Amino acid sequence: MLINVTNHPSTECAIQQIQVAQSTYGSIKDWAFPEIDPSWPMTKVARLAKNWAIQIGTYLQERESTIGSNAVLVMGEFTFAFALVGYLQKINVLCLSTTTARQVHSKGDTKVSQYQFVQFRPIVTH
Repeated sequence: MLINVTNHPSTECAIQQIQVAQSTYGSIKDWAFPEIDPSWPMTKVARLAKNWAIQIGTYLQERESTIGSNAVLVMGEFTFAFALVGYLQKINVLCLSTTTARQVHSKGDTKVSQYQFVQFRPIVTH
């Protein structure tokens, strides 16, 4: 199972990204990224990240999902994402980010960027 902890529901992802996720991890479960107030102290952000890690670990255990066949895609507000990844790694949950290729097209005076999914990349914090 791939748990998607981002600001983008999996239904809005590129078809290639969904196909790679499903062929590698089976199902995709969206967990909407939480709102992180920019005025919060880091202690509050870290506490929220720890609670999320506990909830994700419990969710995977309840489904008897095998560690290694699961991953969590984490992308969003940096301090929360970094803390969440740290807590998830302590309970041996693989954390990923996506890599994309940026293509810029000009439309008159406007530049439009499009991003094409390339791969899931494991997050290494040590």
